[in-house]
Amino acid sequence: GRSLLILTKVLSEESADAVEWLMGPKFNLSLTAISHCGGHSLPRTHRIPPLPDGRPVPVGFSTIKAVKSYLMTRSERIHVLTETKVTSLITGKNGNIEALIYKKSSEEAQDKENYMKVGAVVLTTGGYAYDRSPSSLLNKYAPEKVHLATTSGPQATGDGIKLVEGLGAKLVDMDQIQVHPTSLVDPNDPTNLTKFLGPETMRGEGGILVNKDGRRFVNELETRAKVTAAIFEHGSSYSSPSEELKEGGPVPTVAYLIMNSKVAEKFGIGMLGFYEKKGLVKRFVNGHEAAVYIGSEPEALEETFSLYSKVASNEVADEFGKRTFPVEKFSSDEEMFVAIVTPAIHYTMGGILINEHGQVIGSDGDVFGGLYAAGEVSGGVHGSNRLAGNSLLECVVMV
Repeated sequence: GRSLLILTKVLSEESADAVEWLMGPKFNLSLTAISHCGGHSLPRTHRIPPLPDGRPVPVGFSTIKAVKSYLMTRSERIHVLTETKVTSLITGKNGNIEALIYKKSSEEAQDKENYMKVGAVVLTTGGYAYDRSPSSLLNKYAPEKVHLATTSGPQATGDGIKLVEGLGAKLVDMDQIQVHPTSLVDPNDPTNLTKFLGPETMRGEGGILVNKDGRRFVNELETRAKVTAAIFEHGSSYSSPSEELKEGGPVPTVAYLIMNSKVAEKFGIGMLGFYEKKGLVKRFVNGHEAAVYIGSEPEALEETFSLYSKVASNEVADEFGKRTFPVEKFSSDEEMFVAIVTPAIHYTMGGILINEHGQVIGSDGDVFGGLYAAGEVSGGVHGSNRLAGNSLLECVVMV
């Protein structure tokens, strides 16, 4: 594949230590919930259990908060500048990074530049999934993906990549864009460019995917790429039942993620309630009501539930090759939770080439002295499609 073997070796062999480090005395993160994400053969993705009332605890935000809190206790060694933009890196006679130029937002009107001498620079500026301007990296390397929504926020503009590209850093896999199959469509704002992510565990805990006819069309636990392709093939263009669509992002191609009460219990009723309050998940008394919402014949959805239950109990083989069934029975007589889902850009695998030490590699193949990169800004780790759960892991391991 595209992944560099030495990088995947480091990622896998140091993953356990990374989890233990986050759970240790410095950060005290309770990464004790283990989930089965798409593309994995076994449950192995560490998450934080929900709160006692069932509300979700976002692992990414919690990790950042814990690390930030620790850094704030080290003010004698660590000085944090906010509202600050690095505009250029300066190399010395030997080619190593020796200084940087930055601007503070409060001084931008005066166009004031600040000089800082450095021993090393670690780039952790993220990917480039949000920027859709003509000069964006997405337009340059993957213009066929520009029409898709994204789960990234406005910060994902690829500034760090652009910063070092001009210095001669080597970029790799810039056209490799991960599209997550289940971002959540808000019926009140379906064309918004930024989408909430529909967690992998919605499918990992037993949720099933159907099209507008109420029929399954894919193994829900397949890799993101395969589930995405299936939604584009079997899904349908979103249409508002009550009004014209607002102007904004693209009209999404959608499918429907259905969870019964057992899946909801395994996923977490409180966690599901979070999405329900935001209008991203709808609750229905039974399968008949869910079918009406989807737009399918109730009998068709009932047949889907019946066949799925037979497949899960090994009465018949699954035509889509599914072998793991976290929930084995679906019935139209039980409560249903339905989310409208659409593929959206979730991760940019491409970025700055690094070695196993996180050092940036130049276009000449040599190490850039004093320059490191980690996280989504870097490339070479994930190849053509990142495996679920490996993003936060990479950030910890490579830093």
